[in-house]
Amino acid sequence: MLRLSRTRNLFIYFAAVLVVLLVLMLGVGVDSVRGAVVAALIFGVPMLLVAVVATIAAKRAR
Repeated sequence: MLRLSRTRNLFIYFAAVLVVLLVLMLGVGVDSVRGAVVAALIFGVPMLLVAVVATIAAKRAR
């Protein structure tokens, strides 16, 4: 099985969160920078927390 480095894993999580945020922003209809910032805070922070918790849980389960 391929083992990825910690930095590469973080980059993949960050890229995935950005893609999901862009799709959500398009779906919600964000039309200003302020709206984009609000959407990023509402959706982005919880998604990053979930990614971090999932990573920690997976490492502790080994």
